[in-house]
Amino acid sequence: IYYQNLDDELRYATLTSGSWEIKELSSDSSIGLESSLAVDSQDRVHFVYYSSPNSELIYGILEDGVLTSETLGTFSENVDLWDIALDSEGQPHIVYYYKTATELVFRSLVKEDGNWESKDLTLAEGDSISGLSLALDSQGTSHLAYILYEESNSLGDSNIIYAEDSTGVWTTENVDTSPENGFNSLELKLNYQEQPVILYYDFYYSVNYALLRDGSWEYKENPL
Repeated sequence: IYYQNLDDELRYATLTSGSWEIKELSSDSSIGLESSLAVDSQDRVHFVYYSSPNSELIYGILEDGVLTSETLGTFSENVDLWDIALDSEGQPHIVYYYKTATELVFRSLVKEDGNWESKDLTLAEGDSISGLSLALDSQGTSHLAYILYEESNSLGDSNIIYAEDSTGVWTTENVDTSPENGFNSLELKLNYQEQPVILYYDFYYSVNYALLRDGSWEYKENPL
């Protein structure tokens, strides 16, 4: 899924029998400038994107060429980042980050019996986020990684934060800290043992790898 800037179109592309098939999802300007998708075991495409003109975060599902969508929320605040993952039953889990006048909040949404259930992780006032990645394990536990800029830090300082909700509430821990320049991007995945692995890139042009094993983080620089 991607936004085609020249024609102001949100598009979905799939590789079928060696050829790319492209479907237009929206032709409204500034709808879907950024998006995230996941595909379930029945080849249904689940995606989430932001509609700037309407200040809406949209969840959609594409099944047999038919698109259905719904609004997750309308925001007078800024919705900056989001990601989507599917659990073992194919149910969508969505996490997004938004700002209000007084706080910054991660909101986690899970669709159960047709309804969205939400759970929030509130950050300190003045903090900001520049990266977000979500993964789910076989038990449905959410694992989240993000780059946190704290108000108390000097410009450029940042932390890689890992969060999970196995107890029903979000718990967080610091994975890595950059006293200078900060981090640029990250991606979180679970390995075959369902241990969280975070790949992240810093402003020294280094790729870093962190693995949580037996309660401790193991690190490698430039593992590729």
